[in-house]
Amino acid sequence: MEFKLKLANSTDSNLERIFVFGNDILASINDRIQSNFGFSQSQYVLLSKNGIKLNSKSVLNEGDVIQLSPLILGGKGGFGSLLRSFGKQITKSTNKEACRDLTGRRIRHVNNEKRLKEFLSKQSEIAKKKEEEKKIKLEQKKKKREKLESSHHLFVDPKYDEQKLKITEDLEHAMSSAICSKKLNSSDKPGSENEAKSGDGNSSSNGEDSEKITKKSETKDNEKFRSWLGIDDVDVSSSEDEEEPAKKIKLN
Repeated sequence: MEFKLKLANSTDSNLERIFVFGNDILASINDRIQSNFGFSQSQYVLLSKNGIKLNSKSVLNEGDVIQLSPLILGGKGGFGSLLRSFGKQITKSTNKEACRDLTGRRIRHVNNEKRLKEFLSKQSEIAKKKEEEKKIKLEQKKKKREKLESSHHLFVDPKYDEQKLKITEDLEHAMSSAICSKKLNSSDKPGSENEAKSGDGNSSSNGEDSEKITKKSETKDNEKFRSWLGIDDVDVSSSEDEEEPAKKIKLN
């Protein structure tokens, strides 16, 4: 039987013809290859035209093409584990915002526009919630104030208020009378009359100025006294009305 032998690097035009005799076709082909090319059976593999490895059960017809491919010595393996280890080290980024859509716009801009629309739609709801929270806070403050007012004890006694006003009036009257008596005692001294007679026209003006100063000091003392007692709206006679009886006494 005649077969065509094709080497691994040869073309279809460069085919070797092999003539085989005997029943065991595959063994006779191996013997012919060893005798012609010097290859042992452990250095190559015989393949059919379809790339199927030939064995003793393979059916061959006359004129078939048999491909001779040499064996490549490999290592111990482990290439798959290397690929897996490198795959774990490589990080795939899921950030696709820098990409563009079909219209040419960046996905980042599209997403920002969506977020802005959502924010504006929720803005009215946020304002309503804030107003409701303010109302709740005001109601809580109002309730607290009402509780404090109800629990706080208010002392109301009109007699006590009348007595308080009367005491202040009596104290002011006593203070004004004491000041007037002091002025009378100072004016009754003998040296004061001679000085008044011998003095010039300037003495009268000095006396008026001193009276004004004393009036101002009295009013200031009265105001301090009122503020110390805690009373503001109390009708008290002026210092001029209080000094009128003193002047009458001088004339008498």
